[in-house]
Amino acid sequence: MLQNYTSLIDAAIMLGLGLAIHLAQSRVCSILLCVYGVINTIIVFLSSGEFGGWLILVAAIYAIVATFQYQSAWNKYSKSGQLPY
Repeated sequence: MLQNYTSLIDAAIMLGLGLAIHLAQSRVCSILLCVYGVINTIIVFLSSGEFGGWLILVAAIYAIVATFQYQSAWNKYSKSGQLPY
């Protein structure tokens, strides 16, 4: 029974952070997702002895790169008024 609740909490955290990254281009949420992914991977490894949850880390790294690129492009657009390519 506890496994069901922890799975729901896990999914809710990832959904919330993912929506914040997607809709608000939040760099903070992408970094929080990476931290959560590291913690999740460590917990899975310690509890089962297998390296699991690493796809969250991959997604978080892509999110960090994308949100920082977006912010850089937005700053260039704000200063020059031209769309960066």
